[in-house]
Amino acid sequence: MNNFYNFLGGRKLTFALIVTLISSVFVWFGKCSAAEWVDFMKWVFGIYAGGNVGEYFGKAFTKKA
Repeated sequence: MNNFYNFLGGRKLTFALIVTLISSVFVWFGKCSAAEWVDFMKWVFGIYAGGNVGEYFGKAFTKKA
Protein backbone atom coordinates (compact mmCIF):
# COMPACT_ATOMS: atom_id res chain seq x y z
CA MET A 1 0.00 0.00 0.00
CA ASN A 2 2.95 2.31 0.60
CA ASN A 3 3.86 2.19 -3.09
CA PHE A 4 0.31 3.31 -3.98
CA TYR A 5 0.64 6.38 -1.76
CA ASN A 6 4.05 7.20 -3.21
CA PHE A 7 2.67 6.87 -6.74
CA LEU A 8 0.00 9.50 -6.03
CA GLY A 9 2.32 11.86 -4.16
CA GLY A 10 2.04 10.68 -0.57
CA ARG A 11 -0.58 9.75 1.97
CA LYS A 12 -1.92 13.25 2.63
CA LEU A 13 -2.19 14.16 -1.04
CA THR A 14 -3.91 10.86 -1.82
CA PHE A 15 -6.62 11.51 0.74
CA ALA A 16 -7.00 15.15 -0.34
CA LEU A 17 -7.57 13.98 -3.91
CA ILE A 18 -10.10 11.37 -2.79
CA VAL A 19 -12.03 14.00 -0.81
CA THR A 20 -11.92 16.30 -3.84
CA LEU A 21 -13.42 13.62 -6.07
CA ILE A 22 -16.14 12.74 -3.57
CA SER A 23 -17.11 16.37 -3.02
CA SER A 24 -17.17 16.96 -6.78
CA VAL A 25 -19.85 14.28 -7.05
CA PHE A 26 -22.02 16.31 -4.65
CA VAL A 27 -21.72 19.35 -6.93
CA TRP A 28 -22.42 17.24 -10.01
CA PHE A 29 -25.70 15.95 -8.53
CA GLY A 30 -26.72 19.36 -7.20
CA LYS A 31 -26.39 18.55 -3.48
CA CYS A 32 -24.19 21.61 -2.89
CA SER A 33 -23.35 24.78 -4.76
CA ALA A 34 -20.08 25.64 -6.45
CA ALA A 35 -19.39 28.29 -3.80
CA GLU A 36 -19.78 25.69 -1.04
CA TRP A 37 -17.45 23.35 -2.93
CA VAL A 38 -14.79 26.07 -3.26
CA ASP A 39 -15.03 26.84 0.46
CA PHE A 40 -14.69 23.14 1.31
CA MET A 41 -11.66 22.81 -0.99
CA LYS A 42 -10.02 25.74 0.79
CA TRP A 43 -10.32 23.80 4.05
CA VAL A 44 -9.17 20.48 2.58
CA PHE A 45 -6.06 21.84 0.90
CA GLY A 46 -5.38 24.25 3.77
CA ILE A 47 -5.27 21.28 6.13
CA TYR A 48 -3.09 19.43 3.60
CA ALA A 49 -0.63 22.33 3.39
CA GLY A 50 -0.63 22.78 7.17
CA GLY A 51 0.07 19.09 7.62
CA ASN A 52 3.03 19.26 5.28
CA VAL A 53 4.45 22.32 7.02
CA GLY A 54 3.99 20.66 10.40
CA GLU A 55 5.65 17.46 9.21
CA TYR A 56 8.73 19.18 7.82
CA PHE A 57 8.99 21.54 10.78
CA GLY A 58 8.84 18.54 13.09
CA LYS A 59 11.55 16.73 11.13
CA ALA A 60 13.81 19.79 11.19
CA PHE A 61 13.17 20.33 14.90
CA THR A 62 13.97 16.75 15.88
CA LYS A 63 17.21 16.74 13.86
CA LYS A 64 18.52 19.73 15.84
CA ALA A 65 17.56 18.31 19.24
